[in-house]
Amino acid sequence: MVKNRKIFPLRSGTRQDCPLSPLLFSITLEILESVISQEKDIKSIQIGNKEVKLSLFADDKILYIENPEDSTRTLLESISKYSIVSGYKINVQKSIAFLYSNNEGVRKRSGKNNSFCNSTKIINYLGINLTKHVKNLYNENYKTQLKEIEEDTKIFHVLGLEEST
Repeated sequence: MVKNRKIFPLRSGTRQDCPLSPLLFSITLEILESVISQEKDIKSIQIGNKEVKLSLFADDKILYIENPEDSTRTLLESISKYSIVSGYKINVQKSIAFLYSNNEGVRKRSGKNNSFCNSTKIINYLGINLTKHVKNLYNENYKTQLKEIEEDTKIFHVLGLEEST
């Protein structure tokens, strides 16, 4: 780039606490989302009558892929290409692969073919515990939240902050 006839290098990034940072991050992440969504070799899952590949919220992403043995390789290639252009990097230590499959062979092969930490029981996404079995979602989320609310209510009562009639 040139400013006042002086050349300066263009780098990615924004200043710390810049109010535009989250917006700019979201805009650039839309490009990655578009690449992944349009990639035919990354097989999405079917929820109702909709195909779903990923959910994004700020820097939290969750990908829903069918046939992970084939889709993971293509997914990682797409992310790698995007990283070269954008400077975006995935923190593999913070990334978790969570395979919904009862097929032990698929589970073992999938774990060997990706560089992510593999979770076998529960993962937390945006405060929701995702479990291997749908039947466990109620106990892992609703019951836990209800217990926390009841504990908070007891504290409010002790402090005299309960609702007056």
